[in-house]
Amino acid sequence: MLPRTKQIIIILVYVLIFLAIVFGVYFLFLKPAPTCSDGKLNQGEEQKDCGGPCPSCEIKTLKSIKILWVKALRTSEQNYDLVARIENPNQNYGLRSFGYKFSLYDLNNQLVAEKAGSSFILPRGERYLLELKVPLDGSLAKVVLDIDENVRWERIKDYLPPEISVFDKKYEVLKNGTVFSQASANIKNSSRFDYKNVGVAVIVFGSDGEPMAVNSASLDLLGSGQERYVSVPWFFEVLGTAANLDIESEVNMYMQPN
Repeated sequence: MLPRTKQIIIILVYVLIFLAIVFGVYFLFLKPAPTCSDGKLNQGEEQKDCGGPCPSCEIKTLKSIKILWVKALRTSEQNYDLVARIENPNQNYGLRSFGYKFSLYDLNNQLVAEKAGSSFILPRGERYLLELKVPLDGSLAKVVLDIDENVRWERIKDYLPPEISVFDKKYEVLKNGTVFSQASANIKNSSRFDYKNVGVAVIVFGSDGEPMAVNSASLDLLGSGQERYVSVPWFFEVLGTAANLDIESEVNMYMQPN
């Protein structure tokens, strides 16, 4: 072998060794580790930066809570009951807590009253939002509901809806002095778990399908297998003829100890 050829081969070997060392140091010590925000499909991800060791891909496509309808019901010269129906279109994610606000406007589209609150909503669920005896001086033309978009969606592992049934629902006009009418029902917990802080929303609908009266109740505890009787009164005259009664239980599964 010619001396010059031998020198070239030796140089190439050294160059290869040097490059191997450089690449080894880079991959071992300098190359950024895969992350859930590097814009690459790696580390067992289902899609770029989601799935596998990263947050679920579903959370990237979550939809906002839908407001199905909002109503204001006058209960006296200076008070209104506010009710809204909302829906969570997401299959596996819900909200432990979110804020909302009812805004009331007069005929001149001027804001005349506001009522803020907080609530929860479970995966693929619908529910009512109620605010009772909201004071208002003057006329009311419309009511608007705004839901806070700055929320933290949470997944409940192996989620199943609360096993609560409502039956024997009844609305009756009493006119027995102080109480004008009353709604009642039996509520049963058919699950193996106790439910704490069970809310009850009561909506009376008229023949036109519109709500004509609303009310609420709460149960501190509804034990496993337990059945409870619940009734709510109205102390003012409810106008209209009742055609349907909806009574729903509301349990924040994010806050249950089980």
